[in-house]
Amino acid sequence: MPKGSLELDYFFNSDGTQNELVKHLGNCMTKNMYFILKDQVDSVETLYKIYIDDFTFHISRDLIGKITSIDNNDIINLQNYVNISNLYSIKNDAAKAFEVLESLLDKDEIVFVNTFMRKVPYYRTYIEDIVEQNNTMVDRHYFLALWHENDVLYYLDNIINHNKKHFVPYNKNMDIGVAKKAEFINAFNDQFSCFTIKPNIDELKEINKRMSLILKRNIENYNKEVVENTKGDRVFCGRNAIKELINICKEERFYLNEYVSTYVTDLSSRISVVFSRSCDRKRVLIYFLTKLSSTAFPDILKMIDAVKVSIDKMENARNIMLKGNIMQDYLIGTKYIEYFEEIILAEDGLYKLLEENIDQITDALVKDN
Repeated sequence: MPKGSLELDYFFNSDGTQNELVKHLGNCMTKNMYFILKDQVDSVETLYKIYIDDFTFHISRDLIGKITSIDNNDIINLQNYVNISNLYSIKNDAAKAFEVLESLLDKDEIVFVNTFMRKVPYYRTYIEDIVEQNNTMVDRHYFLALWHENDVLYYLDNIINHNKKHFVPYNKNMDIGVAKKAEFINAFNDQFSCFTIKPNIDELKEINKRMSLILKRNIENYNKEVVENTKGDRVFCGRNAIKELINICKEERFYLNEYVSTYVTDLSSRISVVFSRSCDRKRVLIYFLTKLSSTAFPDILKMIDAVKVSIDKMENARNIMLKGNIMQDYLIGTKYIEYFEEIILAEDGLYKLLEENIDQITDALVKDN
């Protein structure tokens, strides 16, 4: 392709409406994987299924109670479904970075690109005349380089990441941005990495067989006991992770703007991301359940409703905590307990139905090809 990639649909459909499901296909990496794979596989419907994964999350705390990790649980890493090649990492050499990037684009590759995004004008975190040289704060974000000609680069990034002051859309496709290559020089001179992907056809063929494993592992992780990891941290998973959030609220010693040592984001952002990804995975499940007949199995309508309630309760807690952060009411205190208790009630109902109907749900998902 990739000049033909300028004519494809990404975040928006051909009629200009937003693709609602794409919004829920994970982070920048996994969304971009979908955009590349969807035109290289036999069934887009099957491809959607790789985004049904673990709905649960975990929290780790060390011996003194410090929060060391908050993250989603992954059953199947989505990178298993692709073959990665053309992997480059270049420091302090924009000319070499462009040489590599242009060579790949000229070979009809769509390229994943990571760089110092605060030095990229189109990006939301752009800082004009930035002097910071701390590359430990390089954004782990990836955008797609689609095509280039002369001094221009065509790229794809989520609309939520666009800096309205500097983003220039391609006049034939509102999804795509156009920028002078010179606008990337400062960022590429600090750090540039890239790679390309192809579908791992053998792995993708296994997705239907894995539906049962994924749903059963969800149930196991939701009910998992507290364990100790190799570092001596206590790890709370599934239901126990939500209960531990309640304990954290009772302790009243953590703050929304407090950073977790293993991430470059604060607790507010970390919890927001974890809750969002859990809800996104549930929305993909809803996509398939709502396509089925209302008589596909006896509890299908109850199941759909339970997933929706689960999403609603988790998003409500997420939004209230984000509001607290915006209002600079940073203490993670007892006022949040009721919202986490509502999540537990919703999740208990969801997982009860999932366990009772797991064979019927699995059969329905596998048949829906």
